Order: sequence, then structure tokens, then C-alpha cells
Amino acid sequence: MRLFARYSHRYNRPATMDPEIHIANAERRFAAGSIPHDSMLGRLVLFNRWLGTCQCTIRDVNARLRPLIPNRAQRHILGCMMRQAWNNQPIRISILKARKLGVSTFIQAVCFFLSAHYRNQIAFMLAHQAESTTEIFEIARLMSHKYALIPSQVNRQSLLFPQTDSRYRCQTAGAEGVGAGGTPSLLHRSEIALWRKNKAEADYTSGEAVPFVPDTIIVDESTARGRELFFNRFEAAHDQDHPYEPVFLPWYYDEGCVIEGEAPIGSFDVDELSLVRRAEREGIELGAQQIRWRRMKINELGPGIFRQEYPSTPEEAVQGFTDLVLPNLRECVVDKLPFEYGHIPWEERTGGIDYGYHDATVIISSVYRDQTLFIMDVYRRVEGLAADHIEGVLEGHLYYCDPSDLQARAELQSEAKKLGIHARFRPAPRAMGKRETTYVNAEWEAVRSLVQDGRLRILRGADEQIMLEADNLAYDQKRGTPDTRRGEGWGHFDTLDALRYNVMGCVRKVTTNLRPEKRQESRRVSMRRW
Repeated sequence: MRLFARYSHRYNRPATMDPEIHIANAERRFAAGSIPHDSMLGRLVLFNRWLGTCQCTIRDVNARLRPLIPNRAQRHILGCMMRQAWNNQPIRISILKARKLGVSTFIQAVCFFLSAHYRNQIAFMLAHQAESTTEIFEIARLMSHKYALIPSQVNRQSLLFPQTDSRYRCQTAGAEGVGAGGTPSLLHRSEIALWRKNKAEADYTSGEAVPFVPDTIIVDESTARGRELFFNRFEAAHDQDHPYEPVFLPWYYDEGCVIEGEAPIGSFDVDELSLVRRAEREGIELGAQQIRWRRMKINELGPGIFRQEYPSTPEEAVQGFTDLVLPNLRECVVDKLPFEYGHIPWEERTGGIDYGYHDATVIISSVYRDQTLFIMDVYRRVEGLAADHIEGVLEGHLYYCDPSDLQARAELQSEAKKLGIHARFRPAPRAMGKRETTYVNAEWEAVRSLVQDGRLRILRGADEQIMLEADNLAYDQKRGTPDTRRGEGWGHFDTLDALRYNVMGCVRKVTTNLRPEKRQESRRVSMRRW
């Protein structure tokens, strides 16, 4: 039987192991003599050891000069570099980050070390404005000034290393043809999302100037400014065939984001509990001190700017000022299902359908087991008849459909019967409310409740359209309702509507299967969540 076969696997890059494991493995193999010193992996191991000798000087947040001792975020970057070098790949990394994690400082240290110690290196850094270009160059200039072992010549915004015939230079993005000259081996593009002039041209010319060979590095890093060139590349990099590896660095990687104190903080809200669980999966324990800092910063900056500058998730970063209807949905994506689909009884097979004519018709197929909804398959097609859309219907599933489309539901039921497909189609139950805005908002709250409780799982490969729509469905600030105006790529959010109908059918089904005396109490509990 056909199942899960129609996807392009855009987001199927396999999860990589802990970067610290890559660092440890590289150190072990290097010590055993199995890694050549002049390979990129060997150079990165020696760079890591060089940092251990405290010969790389930086200026810290307290305006003190001290050795660069890599923090969690910086070691995460190093581990990703080593993983690509281990596989003899050109190093290409796209880093979506929170502020003040030391990303630019660390990349400058890599470029400085390789230029100072290896022959014929050309390191090139592009920043978003002149002031930032100067500030980042000062990081490298200070390293050079304090590192007497290998002298360098300092020009206005460049360093020359006579012993290795290598050079390092900084430039501001925006001028025509920037980065097109020469053949850099090391490229650092800083805050790409903030580039103002000739962004696409500067990105193209600088990137194409670097040969796609193993001993080269390109690191793009930025905070997000909406869904633009940088974020689109970060998203695309989740494909295993993409040359870049995506790296997300949340604010809680910064050990300095704490407010000391023993005063009780009170109970954590739903978002804070979700954040604590997410950090736990990364081996990070968030307590009252970190949550107290987060609350303080939100009060200082406002929730929109905080999410943009200090995101906890990629969707927070890209949506900054926008109040998403379904935040944290990316946490629901899983690589495999905890059951064998062929053994699932029909009473657990479910789904949701949103019919369209000029808009897309979407059919979601899922399993509702142990009060958890597992989304396995998403069919989406613009235009077409029931005979075309029956392709998206799976055997034994009960589909909850857009309640208003009785004719489309009847046509699909007839087509299924004609082809011998045992499937059922019912109108999705509505949340209680006298006005449409009341019950629609309640239905979205039902979906959010599943997400927050960890009871929604989306199989990777079926998540692409869902995530695209979720990243763009936000509340209209004036009306307080979801802004469902058509947009390129997501239409009228038809896939999320199908998901909503699916959720409502499953959640309300729990109460309708109860004995009458239990049904009223369950409905009261559910409506408190809605």
C-alpha cells in the first residue's frame, strides 16, 4: 500500500551527534597519528590545542583582556566544523543565533590562526555596516598584537603574515562586486540578514569566490530579520544534500544569562515549562536564575524584540515581532514513529481534510494513540476532482472534514466506495462558541494544547508545508484573530486548517465515547484548556 511516498525530503538531514563527541574523536585520532597535520581536520585540532595554550587574546564583556576559552556555543561551532572536515567536505555552516554568544569572535580566531600558521591563506570577512567591520577587525588586530610568535603587518582593515604569505581582510557588504576579487579560502559573512545594499549580489559573488574544495571554510552567521535570504538558506540547509549545515544557537547557551538571587520566582508559565523541557533535551538545566533573566529581558525589550534578538527556537527568531498562532511547532517533528503502522487498528487511524477548488485540497493522515496525535502523511494538491484527491486517502482512516463542504465530502466518500477504499468522512466537530471568531480561536487553542503537552508528533518528511504555514500564521494585532490572508507558498493556510479539523475530531471524540456522567466533566476540563 502507498504510504509516505510523495515527499522531496527537504528537511531530512540526519541529526548529528553531540559536537563534543566530534572534538573528542578528532583529538583521539590525531594523537594516534591517523590525521595528517596539514589536513583541515588536523588544522582544527591544532587550533583547539592552540586555544588551550591561552595564546589567543580577546576583550571580554567586562572590557578586560583575557585568553579565549571557548564557551558552549563556540565549541558547538568547532564540533560542526570538525564533523564536516572528518568527512573531507568543504566546511559550510549557516548559524542562526542569539546575541552575545561570541560567534564572530570565535570565527575570527579560526581565521587568524589558519592565516598565521598556514601558507597562502586568504581570509575574508564581510560585515553589514562600516562600524561593525571596524569592530570585528579589532578582534583580529588584538589577537595579532598579543601573539608575538608570528608577526604580522597591520594595515587599515587587513593583516599580512610575511612568514606564511597569507592575509586577512575585512570589508563592508553593499558595494558592487564585493568579495569577487581573489580566491579566498576562508570566508566569514557576518549578520547577513542585516545587509542592506546589494545583498543577493554580495552573497553570490563572495560565496562563488571560494573554491568548493575540502580545505576551505564559509561561515554565515546572523540573527534573524524575517524570512529573507539568510533564513531561507538556513531552512534549506536541513536537506541532507545541501552543502551547508544549519546550526541554531539559542540564548540559553550563554551561561551569563542569569540573575542571581534566592527569592522564589513563582510557578513557570506554559512557555517557560516548554523552554525548560527543550533545554533538558540538549543536556542543559534551566532554573529560576535563567527564567528570572528571561523575564527581566522581556520586560526590558518587549516580547517581540526579545524573540528576535534572544530566540529559543528558529521560529521565534524569524517571527520576532509577530505573534504566532502555533509557536514551538517545530519541536513536534520526529524522525520515526514509535509503532508499526501496519499493526495500527482502524479505530486509531484518523485524519483531517480541508477542501479547496482554486485553493489547495489538503488531506492529512494520522494515528491517534494514547491521546497523542501522530501526523504521518500530507497530501496537497491545487484544483482537481474527487477522483484525483482520492490518492491522498488511506485505508481504514476516519477523516474529519471542513464542516461547511458537505458536497465535497459526499463526492470523496462516493469515490472511495467505488474504488473499494474503506475510509470514513465526517464533519469536524466545532469548539463551543456563538461567534465564528470565538470557536475558531478555541480550536487553535486545542491544537496549541497538544503541542504544549507533547501530544502532537509530525513525521519528518510530512512536515514541510505544515512548518511553512506555521511560520507565517500570526494573529492580527487589531482584531485578535489569525491573519489568514493569502501568501505565496502557503495559500490560505489550508494544511493547518486540515490539522485543526483532525485535532478537533480526536479531542472531541474522547468526550463523546465516555459514559454520559463522565462526558460533562471531561468537556469542562477540555474547555478550560481551550
